[in-house]
Amino acid sequence: MRVNLICTENLCPVLKEFLELRGIILEPEASVSLVERGLPLPEAGLVIVFDPQDFKTFLDFIDAFDCAPEKRETGILLGKKEEGFTVIRIKEVCYFFAAGNYVYAKTADKKFELKQKLYELEENYAFQGLARVSKSYLVNIMKIEEIIPWFGGRLLLRFKGLPDEIEVSRNYAKAFKQLIRM
Repeated sequence: MRVNLICTENLCPVLKEFLELRGIILEPEASVSLVERGLPLPEAGLVIVFDPQDFKTFLDFIDAFDCAPEKRETGILLGKKEEGFTVIRIKEVCYFFAAGNYVYAKTADKKFELKQKLYELEENYAFQGLARVSKSYLVNIMKIEEIIPWFGGRLLLRFKGLPDEIEVSRNYAKAFKQLIRM
């Protein structure tokens, strides 16, 4: 599918990457245009206007189209950093955690706020190596550098490139050990 993308400069890099990962080709002369609300509309062709305030609905709409499944990269999320959005690949995330009413993704050098809940991430991306280790943490097992037996049947996890340590609670230790064949 070919589309013309019309959006503000701060949103453009994120949207370009998001669309290209889904096999959508950006072409200024395309007959379908995706236009951010408030910007001038093209005179011809099909125009889809989206509101950056309801970005999740727009992304869900785009994902509803199966444009090029062979080019589609699974395991990407949209993370909020300050006032902008960033495309995050699951394989780059060391762990996810919940704090208050928010869920965050922690990479080797950044932290992003997410719209998804931990249980949604666990359900949708378990096949990519995510494992629940406590009520508030979901880890990427491919980013674990060291597993240390801890008190009371618990485990302590250390990650590649991070000083952070996360404890696997007793309630999740057995399932985690089975998952990693420990």
